[in-house]
Amino acid sequence: MTQAELEKIHADIVRLRAETMKLVGPATRTPNVEARQFTRETFWYPLAFAIGLFITVAGLTVWVTKLLN
Repeated sequence: MTQAELEKIHADIVRLRAETMKLVGPATRTPNVEARQFTRETFWYPLAFAIGLFITVAGLTVWVTKLLN
């Protein structure tokens, strides 16, 4: 590639980044409630499931231990 082609590609990249920031910029400045809700769900729901699974396995273990004795 020649230097002129590289400069043209670089100018296109800069232009596209500026257009992207113009389009996306205002949306990223305000907090997104759905994004926070999604983060909350992706953390607490698996944690609650893991705790429930742990309690279930512990209960079954105690029950089987009492059954065998």
